[in-house]
Amino acid sequence: MAGKKVMGRAFITVAGQRLASVPGTAKLNTGGVERTPQLSDAGTVFYTEKPVQSEIECDILITAETDILALNNTTDAVVLFQADSGQSYMVRNGAVATPLNPQAGDGKASVKMFGAPAESV
Repeated sequence: MAGKKVMGRAFITVAGQRLASVPGTAKLNTGGVERTPQLSDAGTVFYTEKPVQSEIECDILITAETDILALNNTTDAVVLFQADSGQSYMVRNGAVATPLNPQAGDGKASVKMFGAPAESV
């Protein structure tokens, strides 16, 4: 049944390194243009536009190979978001928004990145 697959998993790659993302936690906001409606007294609706960055979020597993400090210092990186349903997006000039806060016990941390509007690849 071609075309019926729903996005179930997403693979996040930052500067060539695939993250050990936790299934079901990856989110992508492709960014682009945000439009705000402007209503005139005559009832006509206009709009203004402003650029919006893309955002990628996921939880990752912290393994022996995870370089937390290198991830925290990520700027100007290419970030790939590849879904198992076939969609692939690239974010240029990607940066980690806030330092990782890993938690012992479950060995996970949340990662939030931003960058230029996503491009389909």
